[in-house]
Amino acid sequence: MIGRKGYLFCTLTLVAALAFATAAEAQRGGRGGGGAARGKDAMCVKSCRADLKTCSGDLRADARACIADNCADEGQVACEACTADRDSADCATTRDEKRACASECKDADALGLCKEEARGCIAACPDAQPFDRACGRACKAELRECKAPAREAAAECRDGCSGLADAASAACEADRCSESCREARAEAKQCARDCRTDAADLADGCGDAAEACLAACTAP
Repeated sequence: MIGRKGYLFCTLTLVAALAFATAAEAQRGGRGGGGAARGKDAMCVKSCRADLKTCSGDLRADARACIADNCADEGQVACEACTADRDSADCATTRDEKRACASECKDADALGLCKEEARGCIAACPDAQPFDRACGRACKAELRECKAPAREAAAECRDGCSGLADAASAACEADRCSESCREARAEAKQCARDCRTDAADLADGCGDAAEACLAACTAP
């Protein structure tokens, strides 16, 4: 099963940038933040959204495990039918069966509860204090500098995964429905996830430092 941390950390740069933007916008009164987050304390809003990401991430991890355990046969049949003729009725039918199987693993009601809890959490956050934008820009620059080693390590790590990606391409070119293709693709994807996880470990603490910096940026 894919590690939860690797899945949740979509990309180091994007997540950290969004985290900063969420905090800064909320401190400025929520311009662009939207909904209940407008005008709310940045740290409180960020905590609520982190809880939402964890909640929805847990559901996605459960769904992936369920699909892997229960829908492998449907996936194999659909792959073979669509490889033979993508425009055929068999391809359309088997793909529908694969989607139907996968949909049974997804809990939309549970995801709705995650979002509802997050909205309630944000609504209960205290109001933001006036924000010093110059201070916020300085915090952003410090965040970029803190993340730089992690970005460099992630890029080097991804370069090391290129051999696995090439091997997957070769295996799948021969037979994209084969077990060797699936295994090779899974190995290449796991390598990329490991790179993101390692980068997240290297950047651990950057977000906390940025939050502390922003918290001190209330206007006099």
